[in-house]
Amino acid sequence: MASRMFNPCHPGEILRNEFDGKSDADTAALLSISANELRAIYEGREDITVEMAGKLDEVTHTSEGFWLRLQRLRDEWLRDPRSKSFERIH
Repeated sequence: MASRMFNPCHPGEILRNEFDGKSDADTAALLSISANELRAIYEGREDITVEMAGKLDEVTHTSEGFWLRLQRLRDEWLRDPRSKSFERIH
């Protein structure tokens, strides 16, 4: 059976949903980062690092591994030449 190709979202999209209703400034303060850095993550311009995954683990009570796996899936998708022929699934 062939594997299904899908375009995983950037973890920043999930993070934005997690903090829906909070201001960027409040969320950034919780994570001890700047609001600019937070917006860069939300917009997919910055990746989830090991350090950020640790902060997210503390604040969201999800595991570091959760956030790192999401980032890894996104990174693998972007490296796969087949990914260029698929649209984003919403």
